[in-house]
Amino acid sequence: MDATGVFSGTGKSEINLPCESICIGRSLHEARLRAGLELFQVSADLKISTEYLKAIEEMDRASLPHQTYTLGFVRCYADYLGLNAQQSVDHFKADGTTTTTKHRDILIKAPPFWLKFSVPRGFGLTVALIGMLALASWFGQRSMATQNHVPAVPEMLGNWSQGSELQNIPAINVKPALPEQIAATDG
Repeated sequence: MDATGVFSGTGKSEINLPCESICIGRSLHEARLRAGLELFQVSADLKISTEYLKAIEEMDRASLPHQTYTLGFVRCYADYLGLNAQQSVDHFKADGTTTTTKHRDILIKAPPFWLKFSVPRGFGLTVALIGMLALASWFGQRSMATQNHVPAVPEMLGNWSQGSELQNIPAINVKPALPEQIAATDG
């Protein structure tokens, strides 16, 4: 479908405007007006923001996104209006004195405040050393404290262990098992 809203059976008709004498933005604007189209209609059909289409017509490169997107918008817009798309893109590139545009669509946020926080050099090592000394001190005091808190053997058990009742108990000797004995119990 071309700018007039009619399907052409033999292909697209191309309108060759003298692009050298006027800028491509003006050519696109005039072609849109000749077709009787409003900017919001073109925007709805092409799914391109009216802000961008207006900036293309006015050659306001500061209001346009990155050049790659802009050239795609110009190509679609020219093709929609029945103009030669490649020639329109070439003239758009040539009409601009500068090819760089601001990246308005990229939002750079400031980092959160906790990422800006910095500690003096060696602070982590100092904290680790203090922590290790504190642990060593705590374990040292703990081992000395446990030695002092072991209760003495009650007198009754001391007398019993020295008594005659335990004299008649045979001694228990534990010997390691031989491999044959282990094999016999596994089976």
